[in-house]
Amino acid sequence: MTQSLSALTLLVRDYDEAIAFFVGTLGFELLENTSLDATKRWVRVRPPGRAVGSGPSLLLARAATPDQRAKIGDQAGGRVFLFLETDDLWRDYERWRAKGVRFLEEPREESYGIVVVFQDLYGNRWDLIQPRAAAESTTTWRVRPARQADRDFILGLVPRLAAGFPLPSWRTPEEVVEAESATLDAALRATAASGEVLVAESSAGIPGGFVYLEQHLDYFRKNAHAHVSVLAVAVEAEGQGVGRLLLEAAEAWAREQGLGMLTLNVFVGNDRARAVYERIGFAPETVRYVKTWEM
Repeated sequence: MTQSLSALTLLVRDYDEAIAFFVGTLGFELLENTSLDATKRWVRVRPPGRAVGSGPSLLLARAATPDQRAKIGDQAGGRVFLFLETDDLWRDYERWRAKGVRFLEEPREESYGIVVVFQDLYGNRWDLIQPRAAAESTTTWRVRPARQADRDFILGLVPRLAAGFPLPSWRTPEEVVEAESATLDAALRATAASGEVLVAESSAGIPGGFVYLEQHLDYFRKNAHAHVSVLAVAVEAEGQGVGRLLLEAAEAWAREQGLGMLTLNVFVGNDRARAVYERIGFAPETVRYVKTWEM
């Protein structure tokens, strides 16, 4: 015997406003929108990228009685009602937040992947989940010193340092990439001040990210501390703990140098990176303000 769940009912106030949210805002596919009578329609939507029959669709059902209307937005009694899996949580989080979708927390890492809770237009709670890649369970990562052979990989990741978040209006991606490339080129050629470039490498020998570390002098105490000058993770290695592993290696490097503090800079608009850093123990200190004018 073979059975499958074909659809789930979601109570809505109005068909068109529900379609506008799920299709227009979230990017779902409109599978069916058929009039049954003067007031009733058969409306089904589903997340994008799903093959026909690979999972249940969402049936948008207009509430028709007082009891049904009372349940709009509260079909699970305040608990998470639906669980939506994605191949890129940060992409969806940033896109939907820009469109006004209400998130109840910052994305967080769990044993099963990255998750964040959001509400639909009626208040129902959803889990947006990026599961850990199936291959992750068999992929192990290690951190080693960079080699000259890593040069193309490291410089190839530099454009990611200016992408995926809004830069200040007076900065351009081109100047960020140019400056970071020059810094890393000098470090790889060993012409920079004392520091270390570390690379995260998979058990198959494939690099997944890097971190460039330097020693800086603390402005207030006048003693040396470790500083993360540049850190980047390849798209293919995201969600596998590579960034955390590199930061743990950075802290270990700092301790080996006899240093008691690790710092880093991040663009104020890079909410994704800031959330990650704060989640693993970094805290904001000073905030740099900038005023520019024509010259």
